[in-house]
Amino acid sequence: MRFIITLLVLFSISYTSTAKTKRKRKRKLKQINVVYASDPWNRDSTKIESAVVFFRDAKTKRTAKVILEESAPDSAMFSGHFSMPYSGQNNFQPEIYIPPRKYRKNPQMVHVFTSMMRKQKVKSNPSLVKTNALGNLVLDVYDTKEQAQKAKVIYQSELKAEKELQKEKASLRKPIVKKEDQEALRLAEKKAMLAALAKKAAEQETKRLRLEQLARQRAEELKRKQAQMNAARRKKREQKAKKISQEAVKAFKAGEFEKAEQLFRKATELDPNDNSYYFYYGATLFKNKKLDEALVAFGISEDDHKFTIDTKYYKALIHYKLKELDAALNDFEYVKKSKHPKLAPSAAFYQGLILYGEEKWDPAISKFEYVLDSSQDPKLDQKAEEYIEKISKIKQYRLRASKRFQANGTIGLMYDSNILFSPDNSTSLSASDKGDARTLLTGTFQYKPYNTQKNEVAIKAYGLMIRSFKDDFTQGDPFIGALYVPYLHKGTWGKKGMRISVTPGYEQLRLDADGDKSSPENIQDTILVTTELSLINTPTWFSMYSFEIRNDNSNLEITDDDINADALKYKLGTSQNFFMSKSRKKVVSVTGALTLNQADGKERTYQKIEVGVNHVRPMKWKDASWNVGLSLYYHTYPDQDTDTDSSGVQARTDKNTALNLGLSKPFTDWFIWGVSGNYTVNNSTDDNNTFSKYSVTTTATFNKLF
Repeated sequence: MRFIITLLVLFSISYTSTAKTKRKRKRKLKQINVVYASDPWNRDSTKIESAVVFFRDAKTKRTAKVILEESAPDSAMFSGHFSMPYSGQNNFQPEIYIPPRKYRKNPQMVHVFTSMMRKQKVKSNPSLVKTNALGNLVLDVYDTKEQAQKAKVIYQSELKAEKELQKEKASLRKPIVKKEDQEALRLAEKKAMLAALAKKAAEQETKRLRLEQLARQRAEELKRKQAQMNAARRKKREQKAKKISQEAVKAFKAGEFEKAEQLFRKATELDPNDNSYYFYYGATLFKNKKLDEALVAFGISEDDHKFTIDTKYYKALIHYKLKELDAALNDFEYVKKSKHPKLAPSAAFYQGLILYGEEKWDPAISKFEYVLDSSQDPKLDQKAEEYIEKISKIKQYRLRASKRFQANGTIGLMYDSNILFSPDNSTSLSASDKGDARTLLTGTFQYKPYNTQKNEVAIKAYGLMIRSFKDDFTQGDPFIGALYVPYLHKGTWGKKGMRISVTPGYEQLRLDADGDKSSPENIQDTILVTTELSLINTPTWFSMYSFEIRNDNSNLEITDDDINADALKYKLGTSQNFFMSKSRKKVVSVTGALTLNQADGKERTYQKIEVGVNHVRPMKWKDASWNVGLSLYYHTYPDQDTDTDSSGVQARTDKNTALNLGLSKPFTDWFIWGVSGNYTVNNSTDDNNTFSKYSVTTTATFNKLF
């Protein structure tokens, strides 16, 4: 019995021991890599050197001695690895301790240091925990918290860029089955390219951070040696550094950048406490296209606040040249916010270029508009204006290209103090001398069967209706229906931007001509062709020229051949637009037109000369604008006689003057509210057509692309 009990106890002990062994085997060992940049450890540029650091996990209290080796002779980059049980990053709090110089030389002192480390009498170096491509942990070790925090930001940017890159690559693998998907494919390819650039930029920034760490270590060593010198020797070196820097400045101004680089580097070595030498040294490196080294030098010169803005500008330029766009945007933004009279507009311009390349149109326009508002450089202003114009064209084209249908409608309410019963070419009574409230309704529907960046064909239907509240004025309430087929070509004429359109169309005018208050009759059909030419003469001067031919066919009953309104009408017009501000939000428009109406009835034949000027400018109310305008025309009916008291008979002439005032406010992309006022005086040799009137109108305009 005693023998059986003994066997059972032994079996139990054996089983327990085996189970513990199995559990221990199940605990995973994780390889941990340690990386550190150290210039002091790099004593011999021809050898691969080694050094010792100590690892401690603050949670588990495990410690390890880690031997780091140099990646290549004179690289000053040291790395090593070890393995330890690992159960997740939440249960892992690494600390890296680097023995100071005095502890490294003597093994006995190393023992003292490890004892101090366990008792937490020494501080660990800041580190960043990362994961490499193999899934192993990497401890990036730095000298200061600032360096470690900067490294963390860069690492997060790298992870974000990698995630975005994989996402965009996945989208590129989707099959393209529709023609409309080609634009989506282009955008996906662009995003993938930008994501790849962002990932590469983050990787490069990590490498530069290591270079900056080494440069700062060298600078600290030089400062330590300088501090050990006596005052006379230190002053002598400072004076020599100043003299060398003056020679370097002369070489820099003469364009001898290689010479200047060597001299400024010597100045930093002689007087490492003067950070201004690092700034000038960085500038020469920039000129010599040693961009990574320049960024390192500028990183040190940032410690001197006198050069912060200039340093940020140089760094932004380098990031821009290296296609490290996010970093460039951030540094340029710092410079822009400084409102430096020269550097801020230039920084905003570069921001606009970056955003333009990323197809972020509205933010890019905002940056270019800042340039126009703050720059004193006419050439920079001109370039900013050109980019605003480019973006506007691209936005319009892409919006219209993606949307083949457009609907536009306006509803309005007006008060007209003197309703006209007939148009200007009528011999009947024109003015009622009575006023009334009226409603206004217009609508446009357009379809584009063909649309490219340079050419466009559309089919456009248009309608206008005005209705008075009182039935007494139905004779003056028109309805116009029209159908147009415009063809538009965009290109250049010499060095000028140009667009030309040819628009054939049909119009119908309906009116209660007989005043019986019934539904309006079709009183006129018109076939027309309009040609318009628009030119961008300069960034502040746009021109438009038009020529129109109309064939009016009157459907009114003809009781006298002299009043037959059938006519062939020619109209030549122009509009000259002058922008009074760099942002093109203030404009003065000068218009002019000559009309010849060759009617079958001699009393309906006339010539008309029109001129006008209109000024538009923005308001403090966001996106709102107001306008004021004055227009005049001179109307001559050579074969229409009028009776006068003095000379008996003379041809009818009208002189019309109108003053307009308006306000417009867009609330959304599809809704615009407006209010306007008009005062008109018409003096005619025919008393029936002499009148004055005013009107006030408020409108709501809706626009939809689909």
